Amino acid sequence: MDMTTYSGIRSGSYFKLLKSYYGNNLNSKAQSLVSSSVSTSKDSAKTLASIESESEDMVKSAQALYKNSRKDDTDATYKKVSAFVSDYNSLINAADDSETKQISRNLESMKSLTDINSKSLAKVGITVDSKSGKLSVDEDTFKKADSTKVDALFKGNGSYAYAVASKASMLEYAAKNEAEKTNTYGANGRYTQAYNSGYNYNMFL
Repeated sequence: MDMTTYSGIRSGSYFKLLKSYYGNNLNSKAQSLVSSSVSTSKDSAKTLASIESESEDMVKSAQALYKNSRKDDTDATYKKVSAFVSDYNSLINAADDSETKQISRNLESMKSLTDINSKSLAKVGITVDSKSGKLSVDEDTFKKADSTKVDALFKGNGSYAYAVASKASMLEYAAKNEAEKTNTYGANGRYTQAYNSGYNYNMFL
C-alpha cells in the first residue's frame, strides 16, 4: 500500500470515497461499522482506562513497601502504608462497577486476600470495611504497633503487599485485555486502536 492510500485510510477520507463509489453495495459488516463503533466489551473505555491506571498505582505503592530492604523510621513507613491504603481503595472504586467477569473475579480475589489477612492488619491499625472491602489506617495505632508485625505484612516476597501487587497486576492485565474489545473503526471514519490498516482496507473491498 502506498503512503497516499494509507494516509487516506488513517484520516477517514478513503472510507468516505469507498462509500461514495460502492453506495449500497458495501457488505453488511462494513455497513454496521458505518453507523457506529462496534464494541464487544460491557465496560466503557473510560472505565477500563481508570482500572488500568489505578492498578498501576497499586502495584507501585505495594512495591515501595515489599521491595524496600532499608529499615525506615515509623513516619516513613506510615507514609508508604497510607499511600498503599489510598491506592487500594481507589482501585476498588474504579473496578467495583465493572461488568467484565474477569475484572470482577480478580477484584473479589483481591478483597478475599485482604479479608484473610484482616486480623493481622487490625493488629497494626488497619481495618477492613465489611461492606465495601476498603481499608482504613489509624495513625496512632499503626505507629505504636510492633514493627516485626508491620514488616511481616509489607516487606518481602510472600508478604501481603506482594500478594496485593500480584492481584493488581492481574486486574491491570484484565483491563488491558478487555480494552482491546472497545476499539474499532467508528462512524466518523477514523481509527481507534484494535484494527490495523490492512484489516480495514480488505474488509471494505
